[in-house]
Amino acid sequence: MMYPLQLSLCPSTPSRNAGGCSKMNLSPFPARQPVRQPWPQEKLIRERALVLSNSIDFSTQKCYGSACNSYLSFIHAHKLPVEPTPDTLSFFVIYMSHHISPRSIATYLSGLVSQLEPFFPGVREACHSRLVK
Repeated sequence: MMYPLQLSLCPSTPSRNAGGCSKMNLSPFPARQPVRQPWPQEKLIRERALVLSNSIDFSTQKCYGSACNSYLSFIHAHKLPVEPTPDTLSFFVIYMSHHISPRSIATYLSGLVSQLEPFFPGVREACHSRLVK
């Protein structure tokens, strides 16, 4: 007879009522889930960027969104993390300076910050870093 496995979520705890943790029962019977292969981190980052671009596009369809779309396309093409850091933003500024008027960069970054801030609260600080300026 097989018994369910127990996985403790906390190291040795007295009892749940005394502030301890409950244990998770893991059944020895296979779940009815298909076997799914794990993705490499690169693919996770790329897929998150694609999903984020769709969610941002959907919420800002009637707003000016080219800065955000350009940023998401840039990080996707260069295989960079979505998180807007001083590094990624400075690379983006240099890259975009070759494709749009350099005088437009400040406006572009301002629009980008306003669109990404709900998702990345630190984007404004990253944008004001010395590296980006």
